[in-house]
Amino acid sequence: MSGSGWFDMFTGVVSLVVVFCGMLQQLLPSTWLSLLEDSLKDVETSIRVAGEEGLLPIDTALFIRLTELRRDFDQLAVRVYAAGNWFQQFLEMLKGLTCKLSVVHKSVSAVKAEIAIWIEVLESRSLE
Repeated sequence: MSGSGWFDMFTGVVSLVVVFCGMLQQLLPSTWLSLLEDSLKDVETSIRVAGEEGLLPIDTALFIRLTELRRDFDQLAVRVYAAGNWFQQFLEMLKGLTCKLSVVHKSVSAVKAEIAIWIEVLESRSLE
Protein backbone atom coordinates (compact mmCIF):
# COMPACT_ATOMS: atom_id res chain seq x y z
CA MET A 1 0.00 0.00 0.00
CA SER A 2 1.35 3.41 -0.90
CA GLY A 3 1.89 6.28 1.53
CA SER A 4 -1.23 7.98 0.24
CA GLY A 5 -3.31 4.84 0.92
CA TRP A 6 -2.11 4.65 4.53
CA PHE A 7 -2.88 8.32 5.03
CA ASP A 8 -6.39 7.87 3.61
CA MET A 9 -6.98 4.88 5.87
CA PHE A 10 -5.67 6.79 8.89
CA THR A 11 -7.90 9.82 8.23
CA GLY A 12 -10.89 7.53 7.72
CA VAL A 13 -10.31 5.80 11.06
CA VAL A 14 -9.81 9.12 12.85
CA SER A 15 -13.03 10.45 11.29
CA LEU A 16 -14.95 7.40 12.46
CA VAL A 17 -13.58 7.77 15.99
CA VAL A 18 -14.58 11.44 16.07
CA VAL A 19 -18.12 10.66 14.86
CA PHE A 20 -18.46 7.81 17.38
CA CYS A 21 -17.28 10.03 20.25
CA GLY A 22 -19.74 12.74 19.20
CA MET A 23 -22.60 10.25 19.20
CA LEU A 24 -21.50 8.89 22.55
CA GLN A 25 -21.36 12.40 24.01
CA GLN A 26 -25.06 12.81 23.20
CA LEU A 27 -25.86 9.72 25.27
CA LEU A 28 -23.89 10.65 28.38
CA PRO A 29 -25.92 11.38 31.50
CA SER A 30 -24.53 14.92 31.84
CA THR A 31 -26.00 15.85 28.45
CA TRP A 32 -29.41 14.49 29.38
CA LEU A 33 -29.26 16.11 32.80
CA SER A 34 -28.82 19.56 31.26
CA LEU A 35 -31.75 18.92 28.88
CA LEU A 36 -33.90 17.80 31.80
CA GLU A 37 -32.89 20.76 33.93
CA ASP A 38 -33.80 23.20 31.15
CA SER A 39 -37.18 21.50 30.67
CA LEU A 40 -37.95 21.59 34.39
CA LYS A 41 -37.05 25.28 34.61
CA ASP A 42 -39.24 25.97 31.60
CA VAL A 43 -42.21 24.15 33.13
CA GLU A 44 -41.77 25.86 36.50
CA THR A 45 -41.58 29.25 34.79
CA SER A 46 -44.69 28.48 32.74
CA ILE A 47 -46.60 27.52 35.88
CA ARG A 48 -45.46 30.64 37.72
CA VAL A 49 -46.34 32.99 34.86
CA ALA A 50 -49.68 31.30 34.15
CA GLY A 51 -50.53 31.39 37.85
CA GLU A 52 -49.70 35.08 38.09
CA GLU A 53 -51.89 35.81 35.06
CA GLY A 54 -54.72 33.71 36.46
CA LEU A 55 -54.63 31.34 33.49
CA LEU A 56 -53.84 28.20 35.43
CA PRO A 57 -56.07 26.92 38.20
CA ILE A 58 -54.37 25.49 41.22
CA ASP A 59 -54.41 21.81 40.36
CA THR A 60 -52.97 19.90 43.30
CA ALA A 61 -52.29 16.77 41.24
CA LEU A 62 -50.26 18.80 38.75
CA PHE A 63 -48.15 20.38 41.46
CA ILE A 64 -47.65 17.02 43.17
CA ARG A 65 -46.45 15.52 39.87
CA LEU A 66 -44.11 18.44 39.33
CA THR A 67 -42.74 18.10 42.86
CA GLU A 68 -42.16 14.38 42.31
CA LEU A 69 -40.38 15.09 39.03
CA ARG A 70 -38.18 17.67 40.74
CA ARG A 71 -37.33 15.09 43.43
CA ASP A 72 -36.51 12.50 40.75
CA PHE A 73 -34.33 15.07 39.00
CA ASP A 74 -32.45 15.85 42.21
CA GLN A 75 -31.81 12.16 42.92
CA LEU A 76 -30.56 11.51 39.39
CA ALA A 77 -28.45 14.68 39.42
CA VAL A 78 -26.56 13.36 42.44
CA ARG A 79 -25.62 10.26 40.44
CA VAL A 80 -24.55 12.35 37.44
CA TYR A 81 -22.43 14.69 39.55
CA ALA A 82 -20.87 11.74 41.36
CA ALA A 83 -19.74 10.37 38.00
CA GLY A 84 -17.21 13.13 37.51
CA ASN A 85 -15.21 12.04 34.52
CA TRP A 86 -16.10 10.75 31.07
CA PHE A 87 -15.39 7.10 31.87
CA GLN A 88 -17.52 7.09 35.05
CA GLN A 89 -20.36 8.72 33.13
CA PHE A 90 -20.02 6.06 30.45
CA LEU A 91 -20.33 3.37 33.14
CA GLU A 92 -23.41 5.09 34.60
CA MET A 93 -24.87 5.25 31.10
CA LEU A 94 -24.39 1.49 30.78
CA LYS A 95 -26.14 1.05 34.17
CA GLY A 96 -29.22 2.84 32.76
CA LEU A 97 -28.85 6.37 34.12
CA THR A 98 -29.40 7.98 30.72
CA CYS A 99 -32.55 5.90 30.27
CA LYS A 100 -33.88 7.02 33.66
CA LEU A 101 -33.15 10.65 32.79
CA SER A 102 -34.98 10.16 29.50
CA VAL A 103 -38.05 8.76 31.27
CA VAL A 104 -38.17 11.74 33.65
CA HIS A 105 -37.70 14.09 30.69
CA LYS A 106 -40.70 12.52 28.94
CA SER A 107 -42.77 12.98 32.10
CA VAL A 108 -41.75 16.64 32.32
CA SER A 109 -42.73 17.08 28.67
CA ALA A 110 -46.13 15.53 29.43
CA VAL A 111 -46.66 18.00 32.31
CA LYS A 112 -45.61 20.83 30.00
CA ALA A 113 -48.17 19.70 27.42
CA GLU A 114 -50.86 19.47 30.08
CA ILE A 115 -50.11 23.02 31.20
CA ALA A 116 -50.28 24.25 27.61
CA ILE A 117 -53.67 22.57 27.16
CA TRP A 118 -54.98 24.14 30.39
CA ILE A 119 -53.83 27.58 29.29
CA GLU A 120 -55.30 27.18 25.82
CA VAL A 121 -58.67 26.05 27.17
CA LEU A 122 -58.82 28.88 29.70
CA GLU A 123 -57.78 31.49 27.12
CA SER A 124 -60.44 30.27 24.70
CA ARG A 125 -63.06 30.50 27.47
CA SER A 126 -62.03 34.04 28.29
CA LEU A 127 -62.45 35.06 24.62
CA GLU A 128 -66.04 33.86 24.56
